[in-house]
Amino acid sequence: MTNPDYGFFLSFLYNCWIFFRYVFIVLVIAFTIGGLNDFFIDLYYWFRQLYRQIFKRKLIKPLTLDQLLAVDEKPVALILPAWQETGVIKRMLLNTLNTIDYRNYFIFVGVYPNDPETQAEVDQVSQAYPQVIKVVNSKPGPTTKADNLNEIYRGLQQFEQQTGLTFDIVVLSDSEDIHHPLSFKLFNYLMPRFEMIQIPIIPLETPWHSFVGGVYMDEFAEMHLKELLVREKISRILPSAGTSTAFWLSSLRKLDEGNTGQIFNPKSLTEDYEVGIKFGKLGLRQIMLIQWVERVVTQEGKPKPRKVKELVATRAFFLTEFKKAMRQRARWVYGIAWQGLKNVGWDRHLKVNYSLMRDRVSFFANFLYVFGYLLILYLLIVFAVHLFRPDFGIPPLVRPDEIWWKLALVVLFFFFWRILMRFIFVNKIYGVGQALLTPIRIVVGNVLNFASSGLAMLWLIRAVSTKKEQTWIKTEHEFPAEKLEVFRRKIGDLLLSRHQVTAKQLEQAVRVQKKSKKRLGQILLELGFINEEELASALAYQRQWAFVEIDPFAIEPGLLRIIPRWLAERYRIFPLKIENGVLHLAIDRIDLGLLKSSLSDLFKIEVKFSLTTSYDINYAIEKAYSEEFQRVVVGRRLGELLVKDNIISGEQLTAALRRQKRTGESLGEVLVAEGLVEGSFLERYLREQKEAEISDRREREELARPMTEKATKKTDKREEPEGSERLEKPEGSEGPGEENEENKEDEEKGE
Repeated sequence: MTNPDYGFFLSFLYNCWIFFRYVFIVLVIAFTIGGLNDFFIDLYYWFRQLYRQIFKRKLIKPLTLDQLLAVDEKPVALILPAWQETGVIKRMLLNTLNTIDYRNYFIFVGVYPNDPETQAEVDQVSQAYPQVIKVVNSKPGPTTKADNLNEIYRGLQQFEQQTGLTFDIVVLSDSEDIHHPLSFKLFNYLMPRFEMIQIPIIPLETPWHSFVGGVYMDEFAEMHLKELLVREKISRILPSAGTSTAFWLSSLRKLDEGNTGQIFNPKSLTEDYEVGIKFGKLGLRQIMLIQWVERVVTQEGKPKPRKVKELVATRAFFLTEFKKAMRQRARWVYGIAWQGLKNVGWDRHLKVNYSLMRDRVSFFANFLYVFGYLLILYLLIVFAVHLFRPDFGIPPLVRPDEIWWKLALVVLFFFFWRILMRFIFVNKIYGVGQALLTPIRIVVGNVLNFASSGLAMLWLIRAVSTKKEQTWIKTEHEFPAEKLEVFRRKIGDLLLSRHQVTAKQLEQAVRVQKKSKKRLGQILLELGFINEEELASALAYQRQWAFVEIDPFAIEPGLLRIIPRWLAERYRIFPLKIENGVLHLAIDRIDLGLLKSSLSDLFKIEVKFSLTTSYDINYAIEKAYSEEFQRVVVGRRLGELLVKDNIISGEQLTAALRRQKRTGESLGEVLVAEGLVEGSFLERYLREQKEAEISDRREREELARPMTEKATKKTDKREEPEGSERLEKPEGSEGPGEENEENKEDEEKGE
């Protein structure tokens, strides 16, 4: 048996040696330059952090919730382009509406005439929430995302003209975004001191085995916590990330040359990136905002609550499939590296060009990484051959005494340094478990970026040859509501931040909760740490409801016939007003069940609830529906006359009315008991009060009669809503602490 001839194979390896030696030299030079580039960013970041800790720590006071709440809310417009977002857009809108801690805002959704499914979902939400405005594109879709944004901007201008409302702030959004509740408050607080604010975008966490999804997690954690922050400080240029970017609208209008409504470049695939660059070139003030807020949480099995820091950022779902991710990232490469170079160009300032260079050089770097992996493969093959043929005579690619060997050691250092940096920032957001996977995901990311750059190159060749730009390369979005625990500040967190309980009181209440299984709010009430008004106010804030103190003496008598006493007592509700076709009701619990829809069906009118206390409901029902009240309202007129005559102050009257609600005493008895008036005054005031009230009552009844005739016919017969058994108050309702099972679980965790 003859030995196999390895001559050809060995000759091939030797020829490869010549090729890979040159590859090695080119790569170590390129990777050394790239490593120094990244190392400079890292050093800048860490020296800045060190400087702030040593010299500015005492000067920089942490931003508090009270500071955010103290600033009047400026009108905000959230603009959201949508193309074929069925199954996503509705859930995203509802989540935003239910969690954003802001009231003075509108959402403008750009849709296309040939996308009726998306339009239908937007219509469903806008019917329930008038602050959602649909803007239909003048052209069938898909155009480009930039074109859709321009249509939304023009729709916003029309809305301003029609309503007389002028927006101050515009916020970019995508259909998969989960906005942090405090993000609008931060924009409101910092603008117009800054004219563009970018907060971090944090991908939702994926399972450890989802390496493509993990690549997004790793890259965004490092990019948005370090890279963009440093680039903004160095160059004063901040590219927009396309979502969760807030613009001061009067500054954004400066990009609308000729007032044509063309703020975004309709031919660009990364219009948001270009807008950020143009903003910086105009000298407008930009900031990459890294803001942490404190929350109070309780770990299972540990009664002592602890404070944790949470990043104010937008969470978003990113792709987990290689092919889809490749297309998305190809759009980024194509738009930033090629269209950005064409549309934005370079700048006269070296610092700005340095920032732009970091974006554009990535296209070429993505190809170099593949040559690096081919080089590693070649070295592994040579090593394997040496195991079987020790006499194999191929020399090493470089000798230890050569400069290339020393550069290779530098590159090796940069490689491990890069892993360390990635580990630190991933750990900050996702924890150690995900951070340990960064070395593997760096390799996956390099392969993904190579494929994306290759696809972007094909698009560029096609665009040049056909002279036709790409249309909207849509990313398939998901809104994982079933996986998402919607952020909502917990009761303990809210009460602590409002200084209504102390950490020790909260700790004691949590210990009691572990034994009793009651809701945390109810326990705090029973322990006397808070009152019912404080709890109800916190619950209303948590659920984005209005909190009201009922004034039964200011209620239109006609409303009491819409909601008769039996209905008010049964469901613990009280009518407040009818405004713009909406019936406003007060209620002392937040678990509504089917009550809202059933009352809307009964009265053929939209119903909106506000939260109040149980004693407010009791007092309002007792006073408003009593025969004495129907003849003449006594209490409130007395107080108004006393304030008018400067006998008592408005604050004293408010305090007296609150005591009256809790104790059931008459207002006169309360005022005398508090030493605010003497009994001899009361007779004269009561006489004047009766005369004034009789006249007012007649006028109010005349105004309310046409509005309430239909409802009076139904409720006078004591008709219950269809399926009235559904309206039964759940067993165990206890004032404002009433919550559904999900809410109960939240409070049981003591968070």
